Amino acid sequence: MKTFGLLVICKLLLLILLSLAHVGKADETTVMISREVNTQESGFAYFIGEKFSHLNITALVKRTAGNSLSCAFFCLNNLVCFSFNFAAFPDKAGKFTCELLSSDKYNNSEGFLPSKTFHHFSMVSPCSNLPCKNNGKCVTIYETNSYVCLCNKGFTGKHCGEMGKDIERSTKQ
Repeated sequence: MKTFGLLVICKLLLLILLSLAHVGKADETTVMISREVNTQESGFAYFIGEKFSHLNITALVKRTAGNSLSCAFFCLNNLVCFSFNFAAFPDKAGKFTCELLSSDKYNNSEGFLPSKTFHHFSMVSPCSNLPCKNNGKCVTIYETNSYVCLCNKGFTGKHCGEMGKDIERSTKQ
């Protein structure tokens, strides 16, 4: 029990030190922190920031935060959060709007838009490298750190790089 208490204290101290190091900064682009699943397991998430971008989906939670690191911690403490929008500029009280989101820019690419007021942070995913060819949609499977390409009509294969039978026939004629 003493070991568990020490572990909790160490994590809190780390959180405080990281928060103090980021006070007043609104433009961090990469953040790495851990997500506690239960007392036996934890994992890490890397968030990549896209300045002046916004994922236009309904927020799970909207709150204020002092900096993007705090917003990232809010996201990691919510197991259904996979990305967040963070205000580019503080409000009159010096706080930033933090919108926790249940999806990311890869799985909702049609809602990923330029913004004058927000930065978007998504967890790094295998889809970051754009592995799907021919405008295939990359869907991240976070549990296994893998992905699946959803191919457009006429394309097939793991990366949508192969022509389907209908296209092959039409190009051979």
